[in-house]
Amino acid sequence: MSPSMDEEPILQISLVADSYCRNVGDDVMLQIQVRLLQPLENWRLRVALPPVFEVESARTQKPLALLAHDIGTLGDGGSEVEWNISRLPSAETKLEFCVTARVRHSFTASFQRFIADQNIHLDPERALYVDCEALVDSIQDGEYRILAGDRTRIAVRITSAYANHLPSLYRQDANGLIGRFLMCTEDLWKPIEQWIDHVDQQFDPLLAPEDALPWLASWGNESLDDRWSHPAQRGLLNQHLWLRRIRGTSLALEAHIQHYTGFKPKIVEHRSSRLQIGTDAVLGRGLVLGSTKTPHTFSVFATVDAGQSDEAMEQHRLVIEEIINKEKPAYAKLEKLIVMVPQSQTDQQEGATT
Repeated sequence: MSPSMDEEPILQISLVADSYCRNVGDDVMLQIQVRLLQPLENWRLRVALPPVFEVESARTQKPLALLAHDIGTLGDGGSEVEWNISRLPSAETKLEFCVTARVRHSFTASFQRFIADQNIHLDPERALYVDCEALVDSIQDGEYRILAGDRTRIAVRITSAYANHLPSLYRQDANGLIGRFLMCTEDLWKPIEQWIDHVDQQFDPLLAPEDALPWLASWGNESLDDRWSHPAQRGLLNQHLWLRRIRGTSLALEAHIQHYTGFKPKIVEHRSSRLQIGTDAVLGRGLVLGSTKTPHTFSVFATVDAGQSDEAMEQHRLVIEEIINKEKPAYAKLEKLIVMVPQSQTDQQEGATT
């Protein structure tokens, strides 16, 4: 009996595996987390595994570290691990359980019986997909009532795909010793094959491994700063060619600072606004345009995340200054740099203070 959709849930359960693809003879670890939302007494947790798995151990974490468990056999030849819990100290409790099992060898009787009952054809090109299930139930009105459950699917590779490349004489033993022997070789070469199949991703700044980013940056004579976050470095490399075309402009400087901080800065270019030339004025090297502003100077107003310490804010300022000195034209001069936090975050901090 399952709970009604209109009822408020009593608990939540999740079932995950440490790996979702296993070979014959490998171990798989199932981790179950149960979160009680309401007080509950006299309930049990059952973890069911198909016949392809053989349970090796089961354990719990605090506060149920010493709780005993039972291991039984299901009707289809599978295994079931069961914990019975009488009561807990309080609700809002997270409980963790762990089951370790090993993939049986394909020549065992229980494995062959499971294959025959399910009418499964073992294809070396494909894996055998099996489901593991975790259920929580309790006795209500004389019968067990299912409170919550979760399921996960694991791919079990019975033999190696390399067996298809063998002569027909040896291919007949693909599910036996030869197939399992080739799986060792396939495990060594498979990562390399996958890397070659997706080699284009190694040249994409958004998908390449983090340790490959400096190598990609060297292609464009760009050096990455370790103080930049990896997402910021990826965004900068992804627009590297476009930024090279507009280098030396306020738009390029704005984009560089935005990649680092995540916020669009404000760049103010100071130009002459009070041009006055008298009758005796002579245009030449001795004439300065404007009375309060100096041409070829600019100010930058950059925004960074709030919640930073004074040392972190000073670090941000140093990085932004280095970006400006690197990307501005040689004749331009930075007059003022102001680093601030977003207005919305400032209001929240003031509200929390008051």
